[in-house]
Amino acid sequence: MIQHYGESFYPGLLFTEESARKVKRRDPNRIRPKENCFMFRFFDREEGEMGGKKVSSEAFNYSPKYFVAGKVFSLADVKDGKLGGDVKILITNMEVNHHSHVIKTQIGNIQEIEKKDFVVLRGKVVPASKLMK
Repeated sequence: MIQHYGESFYPGLLFTEESARKVKRRDPNRIRPKENCFMFRFFDREEGEMGGKKVSSEAFNYSPKYFVAGKVFSLADVKDGKLGGDVKILITNMEVNHHSHVIKTQIGNIQEIEKKDFVVLRGKVVPASKLMK
């Protein structure tokens, strides 16, 4: 049987921390992110029993990313200083990795964002493509 999961992402000491839990539906409007969650997404797993033991497949069918609030910046915005701070390394990373946009999340970290992703603004799910200049 296919089970749906919601996976939340939190800032960690060195790397992003992740937490996943089962959800009835892959509905971003039903997710209530915890305070430090900056992003979530959905995935599926095939689960069942085999030989009296519970078994689960690897995760598959990942959704786009849903960022919890934040502001989207283009590479040009970052170069023009609109993000603020020392952004030399960020600019180099964006250019080398061909990232046209980043998002400064509600907790202040910077993440790559793609046109297929979404941003949850004041409870409304907005396609990232509408926020990209």
